[in-house]
Parts: sequence; structure tokens; C-alpha cells
Amino acid sequence: MEMKAKPGPKLFETNLRFDNQENMLYNNRQLLRLRQDNTCRLTFKQKPTGHDSQCKVYHELEVEVSDHDIMAAMLNALGY
Repeated sequence: MEMKAKPGPKLFETNLRFDNQENMLYNNRQLLRLRQDNTCRLTFKQKPTGHDSQCKVYHELEVEVSDHDIMAAMLNALGY
């Protein structure tokens, strides 16, 4: 069986993980990430209250932001 898929253009991404000095997010198994590829998105992930032993499941909130550098500066100013 021949696969007809063709690779797309290379896409480089930058991921910045934010946390405070006490690593509060990491210690609570949460993640605050700013990702830049063809768009810029701020993502917050946390374990849901329920438990699923079959899958790795996280509750995720994500928003697109217009300026990566300004968002990173804002998060740093807030102590992350």
C-alpha cells in the first residue's frame, strides 16, 4: 500500500513555560505556556477533578495573543 501523504513546510515553534519562584504551578501539576509558531497562544493546563486511568487528560484553557514579547513581559512582571 503506497502512502500519498506529502510533508508540509517546516514549522518552528518556541515554547516558554512560566512559573513563580516557588514552582507553584509545577508542584500543583499545572502548566502556563506561551507558544509561538504561525500564531501566538497562551495556554493553561491542569489536571481535571475526575480521574481517567486509561488516558492522560488535562483541562486546557487557551487564548490567542497578538504579541509574544509583550505577553512574555506581562507574565514576567506578574512574577512568572
